[in-house]
This record gives sequence, C-alpha cells and structure tokens, in this order.
Amino acid sequence: MKFSEAVRLGSMSKPRGTGSKSSFADADALCALGAAAFACGLPEGMAQTLKDRFPVLMTVVVYPPNKNLFMSIYECVMCLNDAGGWTRERIADWVSTFEPSPVEILELAPPSVPIYEESQDEVVA
Repeated sequence: MKFSEAVRLGSMSKPRGTGSKSSFADADALCALGAAAFACGLPEGMAQTLKDRFPVLMTVVVYPPNKNLFMSIYECVMCLNDAGGWTRERIADWVSTFEPSPVEILELAPPSVPIYEESQDEVVA
C-alpha cells in the first residue's frame, strides 16, 4: 500500500483532525498522518514507523505554499494538514505525485531467476 492510499483509506473512518493528538490512530479525529497510521494498524508514537514503512515521506521537496522552503514530505504533510488547512484527500493527491507508479515498482523489483533442477541421470561409460 502506498502512503497516499493509506491516507485515503484512513480518512474514510474518522473526521479530519489537527494538532499533535490527531496523529495517533486512536484519536477521535485524524490528521493525514493519523489516517495513514490508522489504515495500517500502527500504534501510538508511530512517526518513525510511518517513515520506515513509507520511505517517500523522507523525500525533500519544495513546500507548496512557499516555493522558497524545502522540507521532507512528512513535514509538509503535517504543515499542510494543520496550518495549510488542506483536506486529507488533497494531501494524498499531492503526495501521490512523488510515489512510484506500479510500473516503476515492477521495474525496481529484482528479476526472477529461473530455478533449474539438475538431472539425476548418471552418465554410463
């Protein structure tokens, strides 16, 4: 599952929240990060777990409202949700532009190596 998909899925379960408490999956209202954590079944204190599960969150990008500011997608998501007033769906749409497409994911996958069984026949002289 991609981060943007987790945000969308978690957003269907609880209303939008802001502030630090809304990032915990057990909150009554969830921010975009909390929605993703909820969708993945992650516990409290999940910041590092989310970053480990979704490496795209560590990508440094231009912060949309301020083209002179660079920060990680994780930080952008927090700011866009709380200060920017973006909906979780809008945040998911924006993050999805940085996520690999299914074709790119397949291209990154290691090639499958066929397994050949050796013949058990003995060579008779």
